[in-house]
Amino acid sequence: MLFISKPGEEGFVLVPAVWLAGLIGIALSVFLTEIRIDMKAAANLIDNARAEFLADGLVRLVAFGLAMDDGREGADAGGLRKCQLNAEYSALWKVQDQSGLVDLNAASGLTLRELGRRLGLTASSAQSIADKILDFRDLDDSSQPNGAEIDDYRAAGLKQGPKNRPFEHVSELDQLLGMSEELFKLLVGSVTIYSGQDGIDPAVAADQLQQSSGSKFPLVMSQRQSFAIDALVSKKDGTGFFRRAIIRVLRRPDKPFAIVEWEIGSADDAAKLLEASPQECPLSHGSAAIP
Repeated sequence: MLFISKPGEEGFVLVPAVWLAGLIGIALSVFLTEIRIDMKAAANLIDNARAEFLADGLVRLVAFGLAMDDGREGADAGGLRKCQLNAEYSALWKVQDQSGLVDLNAASGLTLRELGRRLGLTASSAQSIADKILDFRDLDDSSQPNGAEIDDYRAAGLKQGPKNRPFEHVSELDQLLGMSEELFKLLVGSVTIYSGQDGIDPAVAADQLQQSSGSKFPLVMSQRQSFAIDALVSKKDGTGFFRRAIIRVLRRPDKPFAIVEWEIGSADDAAKLLEASPQECPLSHGSAAIP
């Protein structure tokens, strides 16, 4: 193409053409980058969805095994297990019999104080948290010696007071007067609402609640009925899914178990699983178990 320009107008037509070509190149580059990002995001969504599917299936498979074994497997299944599900996905899973935790609704003041002591709280702090738990769940407005009822919550500038009903989820501990994030994280992994017993079974006790000299936990025998199942499924690139469930063994041919809680596990709990030393998973037997 021949460009003809007048004196003083050299390059007048050519420069806009160069600019236009440059803008088109930039736009095309941005477009291709966005396509690559979208494709990568779509691939991650697919990977995460498949990991969720595998984690959910693993939880149900473990629950079925517990139910078919009448819950006896729960007595020795508390250790962390590692499974190679297929060529891409691996899984970490753990079972916790709920009789190895302290029941927030059934525990006496003595048991709750021992819980605080076992977790490293001072005697006064252990007494305080025990009394606040008792006041939170009881039906009256009479405060325990170191507890807190509605007037104490209002004096602290809080609109809500104690629930005055049983705990419905362990996360409700964060509603207690004076509860810190650090104390909440310390307590929440040691308590349940599904044991129904005042005490713990040392045979299935959580690691942090294992019997030691001078222990004052009342001893009970597990009913082998309620279990928490954690299942973390992931790929080597870090994508994955963490399912946390609590199941109740029903011992019915038509319905071996019921799921009473079904949640996405927290990042903190996932990190704890990844840091632990797992045993070989009996589901895989050294080879891929799930296609």
